Amino acid sequence: GPTIKDPFVYDGAGNFTADPQSPESTGFWDLSLHHRGNEFALNIQGVDSAQLGFTPQVNAMVNAASSQAAQIAPNTILSYYALGLGGDGISVSIGGTPATILYSGASQINFVVPPSVTATNGAALVQISRGGLLLVSTPVTAVAASPALFTANGQGFGQGSILNQNFSANSAANPAKQGSYVMVYGTGFGATLPPGPDGLSMLASGVSATVGGAAAEVTYAGLAPGQTPGLQQINVHLPADCPVGDAVGIQLTINGVATQTGVTLAVTK
Repeated sequence: GPTIKDPFVYDGAGNFTADPQSPESTGFWDLSLHHRGNEFALNIQGVDSAQLGFTPQVNAMVNAASSQAAQIAPNTILSYYALGLGGDGISVSIGGTPATILYSGASQINFVVPPSVTATNGAALVQISRGGLLLVSTPVTAVAASPALFTANGQGFGQGSILNQNFSANSAANPAKQGSYVMVYGTGFGATLPPGPDGLSMLASGVSATVGGAAAEVTYAGLAPGQTPGLQQINVHLPADCPVGDAVGIQLTINGVATQTGVTLAVTK
């Protein structure tokens, strides 16, 4: 199948926005934290930002896509919640390697696990500091992959953050057709190979997909082009006879580890 190259760009501040130079990209897509309310948001052109409340356990480290307890895997966006995180000079290191911070607020930090942190490290030490003062130091299990899918409500279930073949947002009002291609976005799919001649970085391990319980072909699995390494893109070819409906379940699996249950997409004939 074809490789669909995502035209979205990452601005370095936690925002994924449409590439204004791309004739294919017509939407605005934001999986970053809402910078005013520390809430997830998904924005599509013509639709107001949906601020979605989420109150996690304090002193919790979770996968930013699933909102479930996190393990350390290369290229994973993690969220850490605790009181007193505000202020300048926040830094995060994992196993002694600096981690890229996507968002830093008074009680929440989003950061990307460096690709050098692998399962062979065993337990990786996560350290969060502010101005040289160590705030957090905790060991976390390092694994090869800890995959999860982003969702429209930012809470890890329901409608997935998925684009249809024409780059429009998949939804009950805008379903994908049977036999078409969709672009699924997640994090925690692990190590990648060096970029190929086309500049794309493929995942080091293969990904399989099921849609409505039926096997679906994966045509691309790698880093979302032009984005933070913490965001992975998996293009899935929907079977011509796959189930239809407003909430058809979708799951991806890598290294024997599946993404969270309860993520859906809309499919029509």
